[in-house]
This record gives sequence, C-alpha cells and structure tokens, in this order.
Amino acid sequence: MAPFYGAHKIVVFLKALGHLVNRKRIQRLMRQMGLAGMAPKPDSSRPHPTHKVHATMGELMVGLSEYFVFYNTERPHQALRQQRPDTVYRSAAGSEAMIVDKFGCAVEQSPVPLRSTGDCSTAETKAMTKPEAKPGQRRAAASKVECAA
Repeated sequence: MAPFYGAHKIVVFLKALGHLVNRKRIQRLMRQMGLAGMAPKPDSSRPHPTHKVHATMGELMVGLSEYFVFYNTERPHQALRQQRPDTVYRSAAGSEAMIVDKFGCAVEQSPVPLRSTGDCSTAETKAMTKPEAKPGQRRAAASKVECAA
C-alpha cells in the first residue's frame, strides 16, 4: 500500500510526535523502500494575480510594443554600465564607433556582411544560397545572401 503522505508531511507528523528527522533522510528511506506519496502535488501552473490576460492578439501586440519601448528607452541595463540601450546605440551610431572583436583588435567594418531582413523573398534567398545537402551529410556554409533590388 502506498502512503498518502509525502516526505514533507511525514517530517511534520514525526516532529509533532517529538522525533527530529531530516526530510532528505525520509526521502532516501522512501526511495529505498519504493514508496511514493499519493497526495496531489501543488498546482504551480496557476497564473500569478499580477499577470495580464490579453483578450485579443491586438491587445497583446500593443502590450508587447509598450514593454519593448520601456525596455529599450527607460530601463537601465547592467551589461551597459547602467545605461539605457537607446542611449548607447545612439552614441555609438553618431560617433563612427569602432567594432572591437573578442581578441581586442579594432575593426572599421563589420566582419560579417549585414543584410536586410525584409526585402528578399524566400524563393530569391534559396536561389542565391548553395543547394541543401542530402540527409546525413554536412552542409557547406551558406554563401553571402544579398537581396536583388
């Protein structure tokens, strides 16, 4: 017969009887004996009362947009020395900042060519990349993808 108490309740019960036991010891003994508690586990999937529920996708998108604005314009970031991302971005964009790679060498241009994400159709992109490898074979690195203007 399986116990209806888990290790936590058994420890509380034994402490009430005057026995001082460690929960981990009870867990170990239950595991060695092949016992498992039958009581329902705590329901941790309930939403917190402060979580917002959005009725429509439009409300969700507005809420996300507002949060992104807050995150990038009002919230200081520890990785940016307590500065806001928009401040750091604008100061770097206007001062012809140098890109420093992880080895400490200054580079004037980006080592990886940057490309637009919105102008290429998927058919054009596939036509400009190398053909896909057969299953189980290594793929070669994709060549430079540029949008046809």
